[in-house]
Amino acid sequence: MSWEVRTMQSKTSYFNATLFRKNLTRFWPLWGLASFIGALFPLAVLLDMVHRGWNVLSAPDFTGMYYDAVSAVPVINLVYAALCAMAVWSYLYNARSVGLMHTLPIRREGLFLTNFLSGLSMTLIPYAVTGVLCVVVSLCGGAFDVKGLAVTVLAVLGESFFYFSSATFVAFITGNAFTMPPLYALLHFLAVLLDWLISSFAQGFIFGFSTYYTGVVEWLSPTVYLVNNVRCARQYVEVQQTFPDGTPYTSRLLTSADLESFWLIGVYALVGLALAALALILYRRRRSETAGDVVAVGWLRPVFRYGVAGLCALLGGQFLYSLFWYGFQQGEYYDTLPMVVCLLAAGAIGYYGASMLLAKAFKVFRGSWKGLGIVLAGCALVCCVLHFDLLGVADRVPEASQIQTLEIRIADNTYTLTPEKDADLLEQDLAWLGLVWDEGGSTGGPHGPYYQSECADIYTGQYKKLEAQGLVYPCFCSRAQLHAASAPHTSDGNVIYPGTCRGLTAEEIAEKRKKKAPAYRLMVPDENITFTDGCMGEHAENLLRDCGDFYLRRADGVFAYQLAVVVDDARMGVTEVVRGADLLSSTARQLYLYRLLGLPAPKFAHCPLLLASDGRRLSKRDGDQSLENLRARYTAEDIVGRLAYAYGLQEEPAPRTPESLIKDFSWDKVPKKDICLPEGLF
Repeated sequence: MSWEVRTMQSKTSYFNATLFRKNLTRFWPLWGLASFIGALFPLAVLLDMVHRGWNVLSAPDFTGMYYDAVSAVPVINLVYAALCAMAVWSYLYNARSVGLMHTLPIRREGLFLTNFLSGLSMTLIPYAVTGVLCVVVSLCGGAFDVKGLAVTVLAVLGESFFYFSSATFVAFITGNAFTMPPLYALLHFLAVLLDWLISSFAQGFIFGFSTYYTGVVEWLSPTVYLVNNVRCARQYVEVQQTFPDGTPYTSRLLTSADLESFWLIGVYALVGLALAALALILYRRRRSETAGDVVAVGWLRPVFRYGVAGLCALLGGQFLYSLFWYGFQQGEYYDTLPMVVCLLAAGAIGYYGASMLLAKAFKVFRGSWKGLGIVLAGCALVCCVLHFDLLGVADRVPEASQIQTLEIRIADNTYTLTPEKDADLLEQDLAWLGLVWDEGGSTGGPHGPYYQSECADIYTGQYKKLEAQGLVYPCFCSRAQLHAASAPHTSDGNVIYPGTCRGLTAEEIAEKRKKKAPAYRLMVPDENITFTDGCMGEHAENLLRDCGDFYLRRADGVFAYQLAVVVDDARMGVTEVVRGADLLSSTARQLYLYRLLGLPAPKFAHCPLLLASDGRRLSKRDGDQSLENLRARYTAEDIVGRLAYAYGLQEEPAPRTPESLIKDFSWDKVPKKDICLPEGLF
């Protein structure tokens, strides 16, 4: 009779203690090993305290350690929570096991809640063990922070709940243990993956296309978002102290530690609650026969099939293109037709591969031509949209008021500037190095304004002089079209303009204006421009053959660099221009503008570029040093002296000031080719 009573209770109960205990004892190696690894951290802190003294760490120090651990929890839980979910839901992936489990006198809701709580407990046990030991260690050091501990506990609970709920949700989507990890990874990183794939693909078609996951993309990638935004913020005060010998020194004392954006964890915890509810709904409707299926939810099967096809097309298509066609492409941008073929091949492989996984058979080709046609049409459509820039990305220019940050890429280095701070930061670096200027910027002077955004009227006046000479014409070619065309390219990758719009009639111009605002180019003659460079010597360039008609004004009205720099240098009385050798090719165009505008041309000297010791361009991506990093290691005199040595201005890398180099300077000492920095110079 007692068994019957217990049976009736279990049928109506939403929690089964026996099953809960069985899960914990069955999977104890998983949470036991995790607990052992977690216990190493507080034990290491304890040993350090024993070695250095019990009072070396204050309450804020311990709180900061707690919060640092909170920042690391998403990375840990990304793997550990998935392992716990795979353990407690493993019966779903075997037809015999799921049948046996569902014969137990426990409702599905009871099974779900019991397994969910047992898996969540397994996720939390290692953190509990680590937390208790941390409390013990902090008490031993007499630096216990109740508030910091409470915040840490809530944060760990929220993060763990979200990750285990998301893993549980994925566990009910699939019926295959091998499929669960990749689907779980996609749930957390699909947004970032798609952003990267689409942007890298679009960069092969559209000039200047660039993106970085922000906003909703980052929100949909919780591990990325939590790691970037949930951090420990520390505040310090400087304290004057003395060594035993009486020598004074200044130390920094930690006064407080706060967990930034704690509310984010609460938001993701609510998302986890929604995912757990969805998982329960899926479990209620889940058929036992789906055990072993790659996708156990019927309406998700088409999503899986076409999703895999799309991912394979984007990823595999670019791989096939780089393998078979990259060496034959015209210019630096993708050739559209070969890329379409590669996308179709990779997309078809992905489509039929996904179909085989869903059907658990190889015979999936019959009657599948419609689905394959959708994949093929999608691939062709994407390429056409990018090739013809139907979205207008290449020609989109934001208003100046909309620009918050400016990203400059030079030789694989990326510099992010803000309109308010970029000039100040540049001036600070120059001043720190000992380089001074007579006028301009914060110094001011008689030849202002010094910012191009304030010189529109000045540029317009000179521009109209060129218009009056009949040398300016509208151009409707986009950058994407020019780079995709078979026009020749210069050695630096720029297109030699073929004169596509030079001969347009008035009627043709009027018709094209209805669809697109034009940029404006300057007609150049078939003429050699020859000049003597102060460093590089004699140099000649044929304007028509070596660069073609060049831009004077963009479609949004902004004046091009070539015109702006000529007008600015002339009105400021610049007589000598010293700049990098990468701008040597611009000099002929600028000399031509000086002549047309009747302005005195300065003398030019182009310095060789500094390269890495192996001959490649300097790049932070390759670990090369930036000025910011060098400032932390060297004085300004050290940097100037080492650069002077590399340039041949002195025989050894001794510290120097810019002023001290002037008296012995000679262009004859400077190499005429790019300079490889000596190994170990910085």
